Amino acid sequence: MRRPAAVVGFSWFFGLLMGTFCPIGGTIGLFFLLLAAGVASLLVRSTRRVKVVPTALLTAAAAMGSIFLFSFLVVMPIQSLDGVNCRVEGVITDLPTPKGERMMYPVKLTTVNVDGAPQEFNILLSCRGQLPARTFDIVSADVHFYTSGAKVEKGAYIAAYTLGDVQVKEAEVRPIYGFVVDARQELIESNRETLSSDAAEVINGVLLGADDQIDPKIKQNFRDSGIAHLLAVSGSHISILTGFVLMLLTRLKVNRRVAAILTSGFAFGFMALTGFTPSIMRAGLMSILYLLGLAVRKKADSLNSLGLAALLLTILNPFAVNDIGLIMSLMSTLGIITLSGRMESFIGRPFANVKRGRRILDGIIATVAQSLSASLLLLPVMIVVFERVSLIAPVTNVLCILPSSIMMVADGIGAMLQSVGILGFIGNPCLLLAGILAKYLIGVTELMAGIPFAVVSTSQGFVLVWLAGTILLFCLAFVLRKDLSLFKSSTALSVIVLMVGVLSYQISMRGVTCMKVMNSEDVLSTAIVRDGRSAVVGCGGAYNAASRVTRYLQEEGIRELEVLILPSLEDEFASGAQELLESMPVDLVLAPAEGDLTALKAASPDTEFYPYDSVDLRLWEGLHITVHRQGEESALYMEVGGTEVLLSTNNADVTFAEDSHPDVALLGKELPANFHKCTPDVTLTPSGGLSPVYLAEREVENIPVTQQNDLIIMTRGQGDVLIRRD
Repeated sequence: MRRPAAVVGFSWFFGLLMGTFCPIGGTIGLFFLLLAAGVASLLVRSTRRVKVVPTALLTAAAAMGSIFLFSFLVVMPIQSLDGVNCRVEGVITDLPTPKGERMMYPVKLTTVNVDGAPQEFNILLSCRGQLPARTFDIVSADVHFYTSGAKVEKGAYIAAYTLGDVQVKEAEVRPIYGFVVDARQELIESNRETLSSDAAEVINGVLLGADDQIDPKIKQNFRDSGIAHLLAVSGSHISILTGFVLMLLTRLKVNRRVAAILTSGFAFGFMALTGFTPSIMRAGLMSILYLLGLAVRKKADSLNSLGLAALLLTILNPFAVNDIGLIMSLMSTLGIITLSGRMESFIGRPFANVKRGRRILDGIIATVAQSLSASLLLLPVMIVVFERVSLIAPVTNVLCILPSSIMMVADGIGAMLQSVGILGFIGNPCLLLAGILAKYLIGVTELMAGIPFAVVSTSQGFVLVWLAGTILLFCLAFVLRKDLSLFKSSTALSVIVLMVGVLSYQISMRGVTCMKVMNSEDVLSTAIVRDGRSAVVGCGGAYNAASRVTRYLQEEGIRELEVLILPSLEDEFASGAQELLESMPVDLVLAPAEGDLTALKAASPDTEFYPYDSVDLRLWEGLHITVHRQGEESALYMEVGGTEVLLSTNNADVTFAEDSHPDVALLGKELPANFHKCTPDVTLTPSGGLSPVYLAEREVENIPVTQQNDLIIMTRGQGDVLIRRD
């Protein structure tokens, strides 16, 4: 085999990826199937001589076996603590991440006061507000374990939230990594103190991956314009910085082999500074292998290096394969390695005779070729995971890659000089340049994201059919290939079919109002969308209520929420409101007049707040919402043309809807007062809540909304209602 590390690494990685999406029984079945196929291939002379086939099959079988063993021996014992309340003690291992009003701390537990429970494992600890603690300080608290907040890809197989006060004990001895984390925090704060808020947060996101404080509108512009990858530190970042360091050392007359070793040390330090995320570790390992190859005067094979990185990053935690950043980093790098050379030749062919400005032209062609190569292999990931594809990504990458590279280097130099007190003033011009370039990126992404059809939603079911058909088409082209014409025809046909499908779907959905009903811990939240306009009613319950609402709105191409209606400020209806305000621009919030809105206003200063006792709201043509407030409860009556929907909190009085005939009623865990006075056709309730509702001696059809499957109500406002599971 020419590339054994590539064969083993990719077989292992994609074997794990397949195994993690299967139940345990399916994983065992695939293990025996692949093992049998691998052994059989060893018995066949033709495949045994090739070696690739048996190696790939046996490696994939080993990956399946590792998933099963790791789940049985490590994950399941830890997740058996789900729902348990107990006292724990552990060590904070990294900086916290804000999540609404709470802070999520990565903690390695050392003591769990439960008989027979595992004692040393990683969790995400949810605390109200920031703790007076540094990294590697010791914390102890009473907690409640829950699996829904686990991040198995990051080695946290369960999460916990605090039930009371948290005791903090300062660490007696801090490891070196603790000082690296402090340096990261100081760099983040230095940018915030020196630069404008938007520019500082963009630089922190691009340089360090710290994107949690970026304005949600700016972050959405980065996504829609196709350069969100700049906010996830990965291969391009480390390549730019290590390339600059290697060039600088070489210009300073440092021996090239010594310079390569020193630069590999810098690469490792940068990996630590950015928190050893899977995507940066993949890029860092490849970069270190390349630099060590220079040191020993041997050229590292890119595919072998990529395969080896994929193997090393997932061998200790097989579930790391589920990290979306790692998958995207791996697929984009694979696309650049395998396709960019041919793509560059193809794009550059019409410009072969151009002489003037050749270096600039070659740079543009190389950037476009790399962007397209990465995008092609990322396309299945974007369709399946993000359900959105940016059509202007190649153009935006050409406009932003070079400025973002200069920005990273300038900010790195400026921050380094500022850390040396006497030389701080020398770093100011570098930071100024970085700030100007950050503003440039913000402006370009805002301009590009505003172009009509810059991004298309791929959440529709037909897109997955198209993807499967395209893969089959390219497989047939590969089998029947005589020249490149079949691949060109297949590409053109696939693009045409996709564009026709997307366009016809968008035309068919004009004028259709969609209401997505989501169950978050037996509380229903509703997102309403029509022709690019949007409203949300309620955002509470589970910890991920806001992220579910935001995800749906983004799938529908909504970049700014018009109105958020909070029937109550209790946690079951508003616990995710602050996070929603922080993650997406919101024009107007309607909230009960007696509530305290201080935290919500701080989360989104530009949002208008309207405290209500009752309100009559016409959002857009054909959509009329009336909110009735009774004590601590609320009920809403929504008219979409001729279609009527009733929404009620648990104990609201719906006498105002007497003698009405709503098409759909969205209820809570309890039946509202005087509900018998209205006669809905269908009720939607949280699963495990109300039993079937009987009215006027007839049973009203009741559809339970589970926490795993949302419901979507679709209507054109003519009394026509389609309800389907998402």
